[in-house]
Amino acid sequence: MVSVVVCLVLGLVLIAAAGLKLAGGARARAALASYGIRDPRAAYVVWAGLIGAELVLGVGVAVGSTLAATAAALLMAGATAAQVGAILSGRTGAPCGCFGAKGTIGRASAGRAAALAAALALAPLLPREEPTTEGWLAIGLAVFTSEGYGPCCALAPVVAGFGRLLQAACGGTQTEAP
Repeated sequence: MVSVVVCLVLGLVLIAAAGLKLAGGARARAALASYGIRDPRAAYVVWAGLIGAELVLGVGVAVGSTLAATAAALLMAGATAAQVGAILSGRTGAPCGCFGAKGTIGRASAGRAAALAAALALAPLLPREEPTTEGWLAIGLAVFTSEGYGPCCALAPVVAGFGRLLQAACGGTQTEAP
């Protein structure tokens, strides 16, 4: 079950990054100039491509795809290399665009990208055991009771139901509560 939680969290990080890039709009596209992408049309294409890739890979990682986790790890390794290159070129403090328009290039952003790349590369190596209905309910309760989302606890059965649907769609066994 640990693998499922890790994949869900990593997938949500990628989906959040895509959403923040989308919400950042023109400012997020302008941040690409920090990496040498100064033409507005090229910046738009790269920005849209990153959003699409992060969304697709995020969903893939969240559902446990080894291929998606590997591809996302490579994407984040590339982001790490771009960050390090920018730092070495004296662009520390410039907009990074990693999580929308507000971040800046620096050791912390490069470290986050490297940590995410490593986590994505290691996630497929964790033993994969699909949660039971009770496991999905526990995951739902943990998500909705953390970080002040207590009022969302009513949605935990929906998460458990989603888990049962996911198990059925993937050919897994469906376990009923006693």
